[in-house]
Amino acid sequence: MKELGMTQKFLAEETGISEAKISRIMRDSTEPGDSFEWTELDINKISIVLQWGKQGRDKLRYAIYPELVCYDAALENREGIVRLNCRLQGHGFPLIETKI
Repeated sequence: MKELGMTQKFLAEETGISEAKISRIMRDSTEPGDSFEWTELDINKISIVLQWGKQGRDKLRYAIYPELVCYDAALENREGIVRLNCRLQGHGFPLIETKI
């Protein structure tokens, strides 16, 4: 963020995400008791404040949740659960359970 000329405090104020959570996100903390959950809203807020656009936002989404590449491709191609599961399996992700 330094190269963008902003601080964690500024990003926290602009996104409404707590400064503590921004700090954990920036250092990708995995310390016990220091966990956090990314939300789609967090990703969107950060992407908007940093002016990354949709492409930048998607890059962040895929870095956090790589299986979303499969979901987005299935949605874009109007594929069903079976094809999505093929995509997920091909990438080693858990499959979606169906009652079919």
